[in-house]
Amino acid sequence: MSSPNEQEGADEKAAEGTQADHSSVQESKSSLPKESPAGEEEEEDVEHVETDTESIADDLEEQDNTEVSPKEEKILEGKEKKISETFFYSYEDIYSRPFVTEDSGIPINLLTLKYSFGYDCIRSVNLMVLDSQSLLYVAGNQVVILDLKTKSQSYVRSSSGGGIGFIAAHPTKQYFAVGEKGEKPNLIIYDYPSLRPYRILREGTKKGYVFGDFNHTGTLLASIGSSPDYMLTIWDWKQEKIVLRSKAFSQDVYRVTFSPDNEEQLTTAGVGHIRFWKMAHTFTGLKLQGALGRFGKTAVTDIIGYVELPDGKVWNFEAIDPADSVDETGLLEMEPMNELRVGKNVSLSFMCKIHDCGQPFWYAQDANGKIWKLDLTFSNITRDPECLCTFHSRRIEAMSVSPMTYLLATTALDRSVRIYDFISNSQQSEIKFKQGGTALSWAPHVVNPKGSLIAVGFEDGVVRIIEVYDPKGLPTLAERPNISNAEINLKQAFKPHTAAVTALAYERNGDVFATGSKDKTVFFFAVEEEYKPIGFIHVPGPVQALQWSPPSHVASTLLILCENGYVLQVPAPLPEKQEPVSTYHIKNLPTQYFHFYSIKSRIKLEEEIALRERKKQEKEKAKLERIKQLQAMGKEVEEEEPEEEEEPLPSIYIPEEPSPILCGFYSAPGKFWLSLGGYDSGFLYHCAFSSNEHQEDPENRQDEPFEVIPIEDTDDNPIHQISFCTSRLLMFCGMQNGALRVYPLQDKDLSVNTLKAYWSFSVHDNDYGQIRGICCSYDDRFLLTCGGDGNIFTFNILSPEDVHEELKAKIPPPRMGLLKEKAAEDIEDPSACNIEEVKQKKEYERIMKEAEDKKSRKREELIALRQEFLFLLQKNQELPKHMQLQREVHLLFISHLVLEKPSKMSMSKMSSAMGYYTQLHNLPGLLNHD
Repeated sequence: MSSPNEQEGADEKAAEGTQADHSSVQESKSSLPKESPAGEEEEEDVEHVETDTESIADDLEEQDNTEVSPKEEKILEGKEKKISETFFYSYEDIYSRPFVTEDSGIPINLLTLKYSFGYDCIRSVNLMVLDSQSLLYVAGNQVVILDLKTKSQSYVRSSSGGGIGFIAAHPTKQYFAVGEKGEKPNLIIYDYPSLRPYRILREGTKKGYVFGDFNHTGTLLASIGSSPDYMLTIWDWKQEKIVLRSKAFSQDVYRVTFSPDNEEQLTTAGVGHIRFWKMAHTFTGLKLQGALGRFGKTAVTDIIGYVELPDGKVWNFEAIDPADSVDETGLLEMEPMNELRVGKNVSLSFMCKIHDCGQPFWYAQDANGKIWKLDLTFSNITRDPECLCTFHSRRIEAMSVSPMTYLLATTALDRSVRIYDFISNSQQSEIKFKQGGTALSWAPHVVNPKGSLIAVGFEDGVVRIIEVYDPKGLPTLAERPNISNAEINLKQAFKPHTAAVTALAYERNGDVFATGSKDKTVFFFAVEEEYKPIGFIHVPGPVQALQWSPPSHVASTLLILCENGYVLQVPAPLPEKQEPVSTYHIKNLPTQYFHFYSIKSRIKLEEEIALRERKKQEKEKAKLERIKQLQAMGKEVEEEEPEEEEEPLPSIYIPEEPSPILCGFYSAPGKFWLSLGGYDSGFLYHCAFSSNEHQEDPENRQDEPFEVIPIEDTDDNPIHQISFCTSRLLMFCGMQNGALRVYPLQDKDLSVNTLKAYWSFSVHDNDYGQIRGICCSYDDRFLLTCGGDGNIFTFNILSPEDVHEELKAKIPPPRMGLLKEKAAEDIEDPSACNIEEVKQKKEYERIMKEAEDKKSRKREELIALRQEFLFLLQKNQELPKHMQLQREVHLLFISHLVLEKPSKMSMSKMSSAMGYYTQLHNLPGLLNHD
């Protein structure tokens, strides 16, 4: 990890000498004014808060009488001692380091931060510009300083490891403030560009800072705390003193700013409010007065942004007051003086200005994952908007590394798939689709020896097979200028699911590809030049993860983890020679079930019983010792007072809602480890499938793990991701609070002893930076993580000196005939039918076609019979009158056909009926003839 540069020569010695007395400085600043019990009444408009300036901060203690340089001396003004302008803290003494279990022998530099590919673009005000060469932004527990020309990065770590709440630039751009998160977090002022800690402000809030702002002259700093105190604090930051403080509001506050024209006025805004503050000098001291803004007829709304104009108003009252609304909404559309179209699908959330070569430029934070440089001079030489950087927006959903080179693939709900070269620290390519990505897996070497295929699952149930290739390998493009390093081509798209795809897995031999989804199905495909569907199975819950058995297992089986506590094991289905007649549903695939039954309450109960037993034994031992001492002294043993009744033991608790399964993996054939969230977090559970051949209904099962391992500090911070290096000697765990843990495994198996010692480092944001992916590079040199905060970090495993400069990512060459291939047909409609629905539709169409064909044949038969009947009628007319059949015979015959359902009558029966009615009709004539 890059660390701030220290001053050279005498300046560096001065900083280090002063740091020798760091402890005394810290102690002297711990006495801060107590909070004013400023109760918040919704109906009150004005709040008066008074502070005793004499109790703001104690005097700084004198340093030891040792030889110090003049820059280390604190200049006295009257009775109060002040911090010297040249005083600096040492960065090495304040930044947070990894935690390592004591006496574990794990090196502190097991992992070192190499590069950050992500950007938390949804974070409020996450962009700062101090000069035209660099951008500063927060990435998890680091402030990243990005050089715009070289794309190199340096980092400022948080001092607590609890996260960073805000960054703010000093008006002179010589300093910047970093408000942290955690228990009683620090607010640290850093010097720029040296990045040395200049001042540390303490006791400003309880849990975390959310925003800060310097006044126009830079002498004061205002900060806002998060829940539970929502504390507004005004600092004399150079002297590390609190000037005024007050509870800003009873709900979340998003912003605080000084008025640019009156430094005694401030504005705060947040959930359902805006408040205007004044610092007033009165005969009783300095007061902070706050007045709530009224919404009037307008509905109460959250306020995330505002601008205070020179007249002290938030809006230009003269322009708005006489205006009339055109309808009952009360909305007024105002014409802007100028406007600039930045680009398509741009959502700017924050802008800051800096002068570059005498010209003002604006840098803009785009909530869709970009940073822009804008020229807002609106002249005839105005430059076009320039996109400086592009990132994923919002959380990273999935990641995977190449099995052959130093390439990383990621996807997110921003509908993009990106390829990174994590050796050269650069993004190589990007492709956009119509829906957001939710799962991703790089095809193993056994499937694609070139290492170019990637399977990506999307939120609409579609799976796309894409290929990465070096366009320079194409003969028609090799000599084209400005050609990219890598390109992405869609090879195949199919839709096995109706809901988001959550898991993808290739079978160990590369013959079968499995996909899992929130729609509670797992689909299997035969891996060929084009993936062909085999069939699917229903599972009891939304699929959380899929894992095929490793090569060490005899049978090839798939472990299916469901969110709602179910685990299934199925064998790899063999591709059928002929596709199913009517459905892809595999109904008789052998399936083993495991339905997790909570035992945490019982474990806690057993621990409580053991604890009470130990206390009882210790008490009994102490009692016997005391009796022995009294007997040795010849004293009588007094009768003991009756023991107090013990509290009843807690009852066994089973959560109503099953705890979610977060991750898991095979340990042996038929056995697996699970990490759960919710009530059952805090342990790793070792489970096994039942050997019963006839398994009961999965819903009625109550399966318990046969072994548990308690994991330190995970009761409220469960493990979300588990990954291993190739040798399986290191187990990497991604935590809910964004921390990364590493457990060394000496014998490759998990046990209570092997999981006692670990290395831990707070990397992603502690509140919403849950680690969603961990991958090792193919050669175990690098580790990569992605999180819910949109950040992607790469780490060197062990010392970075081992990384040779000649290492380089190799882009796979293009396939033969790629240019001649017809473009693959994509599935862009999110409501398109999935594979099974298409199959059912085809089957329905086949049945309907058969029915229609049958009807058509019947119609043809009827037409033929009708023509024959007409022919017979004509022949009947040509006969002599006494030989003709009369019309009554026809009617009787037809009525007989209707009653007898002619479709069921044979032709001989119909002929018999016809003869019968003919003879019946001729009978009277024969009688008369006689």
